[in-house]
Amino acid sequence: VLCARLEAAQQQASCPSGGVTVTMSQLCEEVIKPRTRVPRGGGEQRRRGGSGSCDSNGAAGGFAVSNGAPATSLEEKEEKEEEEPELLSYAELGLRTKLMDSRGRPAFGIATAFVSYAWAYDLTALTEALGLWLEQTGTQEQSTYFWVDAFVLNQHQTLSLPPEWWSTRFMEVIGEIGHTVLVLEPWDDPIPLTRAWCLWELYGTEVTGARLHFAMRPAAQQTFKTALISSCEEVQ
Repeated sequence: VLCARLEAAQQQASCPSGGVTVTMSQLCEEVIKPRTRVPRGGGEQRRRGGSGSCDSNGAAGGFAVSNGAPATSLEEKEEKEEEEPELLSYAELGLRTKLMDSRGRPAFGIATAFVSYAWAYDLTALTEALGLWLEQTGTQEQSTYFWVDAFVLNQHQTLSLPPEWWSTRFMEVIGEIGHTVLVLEPWDDPIPLTRAWCLWELYGTEVTGARLHFAMRPAAQQTFKTALISSCEEVQ
């Protein structure tokens, strides 16, 4: 039922609307390595720096999955070698395989919060900030799924999407989710505010009427609170 709901939502929105649990994000921490990111809006590739993907073929946020059962003869093996692998996002793969997180819940579901962050972050910083946001806002972790592009967007296909798609359907999904969590790291010079795509996400949050939230890691939040009390210049 969950897969059917997500597929229907994706078809209607024309943009992936799945999300990942914070617990599942933490499980991927050990296998996610820095990669060269494929630009979300197309064009030549550029390095954003930082967390990329734990995929099997070097493209951020996707898996290559061979179709069908193992070959049982030389002829079948040759035929399968000629087949193109099916290229999936983590969310697509997780839904297809009914992947569960460490707490026994579906690892992927309909997104309830859109995450705006920089790929320069390591996954530890991201999950710590999202975990603290859940705790401090009283948001139920078991019913929260974060829209994180590394997991949800099929990075194999981003270069084939026209610019109009990013300025319409992608933005509409931000509004449909209704909540954007901006991860501020470091708090005194947040990297997302220097990234064009993060600024576009914030613009999309504003024009679609979605609610904007802020998240920090526990250590960063404590430093921020200390600066508010002891150093007005630093906060300014």
